[in-house]
Amino acid sequence: MYNFDDIDDLKRDRGIEDEGTVVGFSGERWIKVAAASDANPLWRARSDKLLAELNRLRNAKAPPEKVRAFLAKSYAETLGRDWGGWKSGGVAIPYSREAFEALLVSADDVYATIDAIVYDTKNYRGQRIEAVIEEAKN
Repeated sequence: MYNFDDIDDLKRDRGIEDEGTVVGFSGERWIKVAAASDANPLWRARSDKLLAELNRLRNAKAPPEKVRAFLAKSYAETLGRDWGGWKSGGVAIPYSREAFEALLVSADDVYATIDAIVYDTKNYRGQRIEAVIEEAKN
């Protein structure tokens, strides 16, 4: 048996993959999302059907907004864990799957960020990720 020094950062943390990591957005807003991996029981239980439906939509050349709506619902059901700092009319919106799904459908950069993070288990080695969203310069 071999014992290697200093390799903890090279190992998966399955607990964080299931519990979720915090993705920080501007304005002190954040979303806690689990990984789309075998360490997430919700994802593992639904992934075969989810991927089959995604392939069906792509083979049918479904419009991007339909694919996005499907994935937003799937992410909300299997990956979303919590959030903070999201408001409507200055009032904090409590986390719910429905609210998370609505945000993913409404906010392009939030959807793109979550979609890019959840499939790579390397993003679940720590407790927080800061999303950097470039603002268009006119």
